[in-house]
Amino acid sequence: GFLKKKGVRVKSIKSAVKKNEKRCVDCGACAGICPTGAIEMSDGLMSVDLEKCVRCGECSLMCPTRALTMKD
Repeated sequence: GFLKKKGVRVKSIKSAVKKNEKRCVDCGACAGICPTGAIEMSDGLMSVDLEKCVRCGECSLMCPTRALTMKD
């Protein structure tokens, strides 16, 4: 297609956000930084909508307890 003709290589993203349940304190810092709104707080608990997640990794950088990681 168009992008290929322009020399752009498209690669499927395989990594996903993984939550370590033992480390997560459901503080919401990740929800506040998520650019797509993929991380939501409901009833004091954090959850990730993988359909909305663009795998940018910002949440894992913001997490004070390092409970969020990017996995392949």
